[in-house]
Amino acid sequence: MPAFTRRIQSADSLRTFFNEHIKTVAGRYAGKVQSWDVVNEALNEDGTLRKSTYLNKLGDNYIVDAFRLAAEADPHSDLYYNDYNNEQPKNGQVV
Repeated sequence: MPAFTRRIQSADSLRTFFNEHIKTVAGRYAGKVQSWDVVNEALNEDGTLRKSTYLNKLGDNYIVDAFRLAAEADPHSDLYYNDYNNEQPKNGQVV
């Protein structure tokens, strides 16, 4: 997450940035890239949502919204979620 997004106070302003950023970037490169890494590191090792500015201001569905917007902007690309330590977390719990 870009550091400046933490300074956006209004949920409406963050939602506008979020929507426009995804549409602009994915739209600009639509058909030119095979895949998009849409969301990164949004889950804790136990599968719960990691506390973030996006979660706090945009709500639980921000991940779904990100994938929907990316799919609309570039419908022929593969979309991915990227994280670490969730397939074999340290505590042995598999999500």
